[in-house]
Parts: sequence; structure tokens; C-alpha cells
Amino acid sequence: MSMRRFESWLGSAGLGVTVKEFPQGTRTAVDAARAVGCDVGQIVKSLVFVAGGRPVVALVSGANRLDERKLGAVAGEPVTKADPEAARAATGYAIGGVPPFGHATEVPVYMDRDLLGHRVVWAAAGRPDSVFEIGPERLRELSNATVVARLPGGHPLRVVTSFLQGDAAFTPADPLLRYAYPTELAERRFSLAADRRAEIPRVILDEGLEKAVRLNVPLLEAQIRRARGLALRDEAELTAAIAIWEPRSAQPALGRARAERGLIRGDSAEMEAGLGLLKKLGDVNYLDRFAARV
Repeated sequence: MSMRRFESWLGSAGLGVTVKEFPQGTRTAVDAARAVGCDVGQIVKSLVFVAGGRPVVALVSGANRLDERKLGAVAGEPVTKADPEAARAATGYAIGGVPPFGHATEVPVYMDRDLLGHRVVWAAAGRPDSVFEIGPERLRELSNATVVARLPGGHPLRVVTSFLQGDAAFTPADPLLRYAYPTELAERRFSLAADRRAEIPRVILDEGLEKAVRLNVPLLEAQIRRARGLALRDEAELTAAIAIWEPRSAQPALGRARAERGLIRGDSAEMEAGLGLLKKLGDVNYLDRFAARV
């Protein structure tokens, strides 16, 4: 079969979707975000599972980890990850290039609601070096996906603590992924109330920032700068993160950082503007966490 069969299928279907090729590869969410120049949350991971003997596809934001128990609950059966042969038989594509629609067989599709918080997202186009841009609502329509409110799982605090304490057993597959844990921890521990503050190991954030700058991964840099801004109550770091996110239309990240900067500055107008954006995006969990800080 042709290596460009997904493009051929798009052309015959007349969907008006344009595929872009990146020789450096787009196999992982981090690779794709780096190639495209977007937030990793705008990358659509098309994950193939088997539920009760039949394949299902989960469309998950690149910033999230899928909770298999939650997927099993909405699919009606416990799920296991499909092996390469099963994934190809169900979708027609190899793992790492599975598109969100245009599959070889009729496969139920479940979509992470967090993807709807972005103006555009990027999905695999059948090969590990190609992606296409699409609005999340159109993605839902074309994939005939069921939107799931809480498909992604959280980062277990035990694992976070294990990493921060230097537990050698914690070895993420992507060496850059480990900085997602302390940066999330910084957000969850952020408070202006002195008696509710908790220390975030500075060495982790310093190391992460140095690596993000050296490897030229601006979106990771923004994430870590935001974490440093929260941990240190430093509005300059939040401003630097906002400057990276603004031209990339990273709306949830922008809304959060603006609300946090407004809180640190004591600028109620900026804080309310950031929270207003998040309300439009339906970021309920973050809004609840933010309310607990004030």
C-alpha cells in the first residue's frame, strides 16, 4: 500500500485538509510539538486499544496521559493497549502515524475534552513524519468521536515525590517528560498564603529550564518558567512564559498564566481576564483549584 494513502484518502473525500511533512519526525507528542512549533497540548495522540475483543481509538491531548480505567468505563469493557498488528489491522496504519479518522475499519473513537480548549490542534497523517492542522470541533465531527470529560489521568503524587527524591526507579520514556511532574506540582502547591506554601526543589526547575533553552524547546521553556513563577511568586517568569505562548494561541496556558500573574501583581482586571478565558474554555478543574488559592 502507498505510504501516502491517508493523503490520497483525504483528496478523494474532499475534506480540504492539508498534510505537512516534517523530516525530523513527529512520532511522539513532544516531537510533533517541537516540529510544528505549537503547545504539546495541541497535539492529538491517536491511541489504539482493545475493549472486549474489539478495537477502539482514543484521541488524547499530547499534554495528558490516558487513564485506561476511565477509557474502559466509557467503552463498556476493560481495555488493553493494542499490539502493532492489531492496531494496523483496525486502522490501516502503524502505531506512531495513526490518524484520528479514515481508518480501514469502523472503529469507535473517544475524544479527550481538553482538545476542545484549543483553537486548532495537530493530528497524525498516517506516517511518523506527517501531521495536519484541524479545528477540534471539526476533528470531533470527522472522527464521529464521543467527547469524554475526564479521559486523561492525573499524575500520582507518589510518583512525583519519588522523582523529586531522586528515586532511580522513576525513569520516564521521554527524558523531557520528567519536568512535567515538578511543574504540575508547582501549580498544585501555589498559594499566596504564607502558611499554605510548600517548597518546590529549585534544582529541578533550574535544571529543566537550562535544558529547555539549550535544546530549543520553547513550549517546555514556557511551562517551566510558569512553574518557576508560581514557586517563586515571580511575575517576570510568568511574563516570559506568556510571551512564548501568546503567538502560538495556547489559550488554556495563557488564561492560567494571566490569572496567576494578576493574582501575584494584585491586578484584579488581569486576573479576571485570565479566568474569563478559562471559563469560556470550560477549564472547570483549574478554576476550582484557583479559587482555593485566593
